[in-house]
Parts: sequence; structure tokens; C-alpha cells
Amino acid sequence: MDPFDRCQTTHQDLSPQDLEFRSFAHQRPDLMDRTRQPVFDHGRDLLTFRLQPWPTFVGAEKLAELKRLSLGMSNLLKSVPQRIFASPAERASFYNLPSPEIADIIFSDPNCIAEVIARGDFIDTPQGLKCIEFNFTPNLGGWETPILADMHLSIPGFSEFVNRNAITVKYTNTIRILFQHLVEDALAKGLGADGRLTLGFLLSADDARQPHLGKPLQFFNQELKKMLADLGTCVTAEMIFCPYAELVISRGQVFCRGRRVHSLVDCSDDPLDSRVYRCFKARTVLFYNGPVSGPLSDKRNLALASELESSGLFSDEERQLIRSCLPWSRKVRSEQVEFRGERASLPEVLSRYREDMVLKEGTAAGGKGVLMGISTSAAEWEEAVRKALASGGWMVQERLESRPYLYQSGDSGCAIHDVIWGPFIFGQRYGGVILRMQPACGRPVNLSLTATEGIVLEV
Repeated sequence: MDPFDRCQTTHQDLSPQDLEFRSFAHQRPDLMDRTRQPVFDHGRDLLTFRLQPWPTFVGAEKLAELKRLSLGMSNLLKSVPQRIFASPAERASFYNLPSPEIADIIFSDPNCIAEVIARGDFIDTPQGLKCIEFNFTPNLGGWETPILADMHLSIPGFSEFVNRNAITVKYTNTIRILFQHLVEDALAKGLGADGRLTLGFLLSADDARQPHLGKPLQFFNQELKKMLADLGTCVTAEMIFCPYAELVISRGQVFCRGRRVHSLVDCSDDPLDSRVYRCFKARTVLFYNGPVSGPLSDKRNLALASELESSGLFSDEERQLIRSCLPWSRKVRSEQVEFRGERASLPEVLSRYREDMVLKEGTAAGGKGVLMGISTSAAEWEEAVRKALASGGWMVQERLESRPYLYQSGDSGCAIHDVIWGPFIFGQRYGGVILRMQPACGRPVNLSLTATEGIVLEV
């Protein structure tokens, strides 16, 4: 069957415009040939990943579903560590924290859990959107939507399609929503009383020395200025990049290069500076997301929600969300489980249903520590299961099939892709979505491999 024919229902369900674009694009040599769209391979000083030349047009119904599910799953998973583990000692043990005292400090107020910056990973299946991970860390890609939109509009074939169909190019501007979240949170907590705010983004020492940071910093501050104008506030704000080494503590407040810093977004891999964290606990600086990122991002939280769905810990609405949005997930342990109506030991289930399972290390990130049974030999799988059982830090999920999507592929042509939807959540705000797509191959969709990053346009 022709790839376009296979994908028609998927794209029609997103929006009529999305299906019409694929019908248009896969007959246009200029849109099928990546080498004739060099703009998508430029801008390496701003954009990190390989870009997808075909956008995705998403209608109001699908967008509303994504917003509802991503906000619901974010709130549910943020509650798991304190809802399921009653004491600091239990949290310290499960999340491998240094001590109960450290766990108590991390989870005591203020802790940034309500205000956390996050991005989910969802797969669009024939049964609807399903959440396979949630990353509670600010160090996420996907803020590039305004740049990507301008790139698409610079392509004559795309502009022709937009004009012919009278489409207004709209999108949720992720970076502006993030800045709005940071500014409004700071003002609500009494910071910036003089009408001036400094938003610091903490970088690792090596990253902070990179010579190309000037251009993204200029872009971010332009977006911050536009957000403030849209907000109609008289507050002025500036964003800065800073490593821990440039932070100075004076009178219990945080300063960088002589200016008071009101918010710190921790995108650093460097060890936590206890002086800064004490200022956060004293409420003189806001700190996103800090030490709470690790426990909240642990993939085993999804397993806890899945296996305890009927335990009485969750409301009726939450149980329905878990049933409808989470794939079957379990911590990897030698215990009895129920899977597809059968009850057996988990190791036996993992062996019998290898091709239907995905092993994940709880604290791994960036596509690491993920093993798909369908693309793993039986011997390798058995060894991986043995190690996972021994370590105690792994979880397993039932493998999900992405609906078939059609995107440009290679230097020329198009192909069926698996797609990961990455909705951003800032506190209680939906912050837009970025897509990662990869030609279907039975392996994790990973930007460090062959996946591309794509834009969602709202229609």
C-alpha cells in the first residue's frame, strides 16, 4: 500500500488541513527533496537537532485532548512521591536519596513541585494519546517554534499551500509561555517589588563558556520583551545565562555580575550549590526545578500509578486517567502480576511477551537505558531482565504502536514515521508541544539517532 494511503486516517483525525498538506506535499518534488530546502540545515548556532521539513496541522479537538491529558498526567505524577510514600525515609529509600533528612529537605515547602517545568512524552495510538514518560526538568529542547515557523514560511511550496488554503499560521509560543510563568510566579511571591526582574538560566561551566551563546540569549530576551508587552505589565525583565561560579550570595540574596537574580532555572549538570538552595528555601530566589527533578522524573512513578490504580489512593477521575492514558507499567521485581487477563510472575511475563515489552531504567534520560523487546534478541533480553531484577531501579511498559504518520524522509522522499508528542507544562500552564518523528524501525524515537524535530501548527 502507498504510504500516503496508509496514513490518511491518521492525518485526517489531526485536521483536514493536515491531510490536505500531505496530499499536496508528496506530489511536489520541491517539498519531497530536502536538499532543495537548505534552510532546515542552517541555524546550528540556535538549533541543535535535525529538523523535519513537513509541519503538522492540529485542529482544536486534538489539541484540547492533548492539553487535558498532559495537564492531568503532570498533576498526577507530581503527587506520586508524597502520596504513595508517607515518610522521608520511604522516599529516600525508593528514590535513592542520600538520607531521610535530605528527602525531608527536598520535599518540604518550598519545593517547586507546584511550579515545576516539565515535558511529557506521548504516543498517539489507535486507542488515543498515551503517556510513556514525563520529564520534570528545565533542560529540555523544543522552545524553537517561532524560529521553525519562520523557516517553513520561507519555503515557496509551503507558502503556496498556506495561501491557497487561506491558513493563518498559529502556534503556541513555548518560550513566551515559559517566561510568563516565571514572571507571574515571581510577582505573585513578592519578588521584583521595584518593577525589575532578572531571570537566570543556570548552565554548566563548560556550556557557559561556549562562544555561540550570544545569539540565543538575544533571541530569548526579544521573546521576553514581547511577552511583557503582550501582558501589558509595567515590569521590566531580563534573562541571563550564568554558571554557579558567577553567583554571589549577599544579604541572603543571589546576585550575578552585580545584579539581583530573582529566578533561577536549573539547566546545569553541575552539583547543586547549597548556598543558592538555602536562598530558595528562604524564599529570596525562585529555583526551577532543583533537587526535586530526580524523584519526579523517575520513570518508575508511572509504574507506581499503573500498579496502584485500584488501591484507593486515587480519585475516580484519576483512576480513569490512568486507565485511559497510561500503558500497562510495572516495577521490575520478582512478583506476581496480571497481564492481559493472566496472572504469572513478572519475569515469566517478560520472557513470554518479550516483543510486547519495553524495559526502562528509572533514572536514565535522553533515550539511554531503554530496551525494546521487539528489536532485541531473546538472549540479550533475558540478560537485560536479569540485570534489571538485580538492580531494582527499572520498570517495564507494554510497548505501544504509534499511528502511522507521513513525513519527509532522507535526502528525498517520504516515509511512514513513528511520532512522540512532547507537550510542555509550566506549573498549571500548557506550554505548546514539539514532535519527534523517526522512520518506523521498531526502535526508540531518539533525536540523537535518526529522529527529526517538527513543528505543530494550530488550525
